[in-house]
Amino acid sequence: VAVRKAGGLIEVNTGRLEFSVKDRGFSFLESARLITDDGRRGPELVTGSRVVLVDESGTRYESAGDEDSRVVIEESGPLRVVLAARGWFVAGGKRLGRFTVRMTARQGDAALHVDHTFVITESSYRRRYRGIFLETELARVDRRRFGLERGGFVDAREKHAWLVQDDDEACRVVEQQAQGPRTLARGGRAAGWVDTGTVTLSIRDFWQQYPKEFEIEGRTLRAHFWPRHPAPPRHPLAPIS
Repeated sequence: VAVRKAGGLIEVNTGRLEFSVKDRGFSFLESARLITDDGRRGPELVTGSRVVLVDESGTRYESAGDEDSRVVIEESGPLRVVLAARGWFVAGGKRLGRFTVRMTARQGDAALHVDHTFVITESSYRRRYRGIFLETELARVDRRRFGLERGGFVDAREKHAWLVQDDDEACRVVEQQAQGPRTLARGGRAAGWVDTGTVTLSIRDFWQQYPKEFEIEGRTLRAHFWPRHPAPPRHPLAPIS
């Protein structure tokens, strides 16, 4: 695996995947493309990314706002490279929550393995969170396919669609139509992947870690660690004494 620093970026090439990240002001992928079998660089797949935390008032805190954040090369060898980014979510100079993102790239592998950890730094009595997600801008979206259980999947036609795993036994696929949201499918335990025809995103143990959400909005692909479109709260039918 080749890795080098140039122009404020860390560039990695596995022989099948080439990508870059900023070494300061981390915002996940700056670019990514595949390498063909004969060594040619394929078309650009990713044009930018963001790691975002949203509080209850709707303020977006982004990892890129922390100019002091750093990306270090934790491991560099012929078979594997590990990059680690650490910093704060920042909005307007104010910090809320810390993050650690590790990216593992393996020789001859077209997949990038990402481990995202966020640390809540304030009491929930003082600050509540609306969402935490990883957002990637894609160069092209050819389809919006969401994986369901037992090898099934659903294709959404509209430009805005999402899959939510509400609990360990229920998921749903929804698309935004002109007249409002329309549920395309309901299932049990989703397979934990979404495919755009150019990029496939998956989350390990997706249904076990409910609630989780995949969302495609235009050319933006999001992995929500706290869903943007949660199910309505289910209140008890009778008072609890």
